[in-house]
Amino acid sequence: GTTEICSNQGKCVQGYCHCNKIPKTNQLYRGLYCECDDTSCPTSNRKICGGISHGSCVCGKCSCQQQYSGEACEADQSNKKCLSPNGQLCNGHGNCIQNQCQCKSPYFGRFCDKKQVVRNHLNTHCIESNKYYDDDDNDDDDDDDDDDDDDDDAVAAAAAADDDDDDDDLFNI
Repeated sequence: GTTEICSNQGKCVQGYCHCNKIPKTNQLYRGLYCECDDTSCPTSNRKICGGISHGSCVCGKCSCQQQYSGEACEADQSNKKCLSPNGQLCNGHGNCIQNQCQCKSPYFGRFCDKKQVVRNHLNTHCIESNKYYDDDDNDDDDDDDDDDDDDDDAVAAAAAADDDDDDDDLFNI
């Protein structure tokens, strides 16, 4: 409490405080002794108590709507289903929209906790080529020797041509 008449924010007229206008606003101080300033609460998103949809300022403290909490009604409680086991919203790799994680690429999963791995076609051809050569090494048929060289050249040419290919295959890990 204050010992000043009408908290120095109003005038006493016939035993009652008549509160002054709060500077730079259209609102009046309020309360029995003009002790309340409903514009002095903390802000969130540049709005007092996060704006009318989050909460309202009551005598210098935010009174939050049901789904919001925090000093400035900044914490949206409806995001609870987006909290990953580590306590981060969408594991730090997405946004919570309507209580579901919308993951940023290359992440996916309920909490954006899985990552897609990109392998290019060149690696796939190399693996296939090694298998192809291993199969040929076990082949005792002499008639195919000339054809093997042509096949080897074709595989090498395909791998070289694919080196310029920007299309990638996605694999989940």
